Amino acid sequence: MENSILGIGNSAAPAYSLFDSRAVALATFLGSPLAGCAIMAVNYNRLGNSAAAVRAVVAGFVSTGLLLYLSFSTDSGLLHVLPFLLMLLMIWIAKGLQGDDVEQHVRQGGKLASRLSAAGIGLAVMAVLLLVVWACLGFAPLTS
Repeated sequence: MENSILGIGNSAAPAYSLFDSRAVALATFLGSPLAGCAIMAVNYNRLGNSAAAVRAVVAGFVSTGLLLYLSFSTDSGLLHVLPFLLMLLMIWIAKGLQGDDVEQHVRQGGKLASRLSAAGIGLAVMAVLLLVVWACLGFAPLTS
């Protein structure tokens, strides 16, 4: 029951942590849109929305696939700034889709998940992507 005069409720802080938009951006910068979408999927799962989590992972695979296709089929100088642009885009997407939930979570006493773990997820996704690309290129030597 809530104390209407003081605005203090008896509810305990959430037991789980959520990633904020900066953690999503960091994972995206280090590991591709797939990593950022995976971070968002973790949030959705922790919030009990497994359908949105699946959609986030699918969006991550599709966007990362398109990014890889562009990377191998285009010689544009834009590819050099693409990680930065993707990071800004993912901040905007994460704030738009999950910002209110994360803010409410923090207001209720919930903790934010570690950005270090977001960086680790980003680096792990990048390592897997590099191995997949290397395998798809026929195990070409890693040196030129």
